[in-house]
Amino acid sequence: MKHWITLNEPLRYSLFGYGLGIHAPGRSSDRARSEEGDSTREPYITAHNSLLAHATTVDVYNKKFRAKQDGQIGITTGSELAKPLTT
Repeated sequence: MKHWITLNEPLRYSLFGYGLGIHAPGRSSDRARSEEGDSTREPYITAHNSLLAHATTVDVYNKKFRAKQDGQIGITTGSELAKPLTT
């Protein structure tokens, strides 16, 4: 296999899952939305740990598999399409 993705759109689960509570696991400081959660800290902790996991995985790939597979490894980030109101 030549192409590897470590994580898929970490913003979705970091911000939307732990900040806004609209994606799994549904944690938020908004008590109308969630019984538990701290939106001021948890998204940052989740994003931090996601980046550490990504870095560790890339390091392992580079040390153990890159020479044999000569592949590519990366993280998938989401993007939003923006169009001008007028042209």
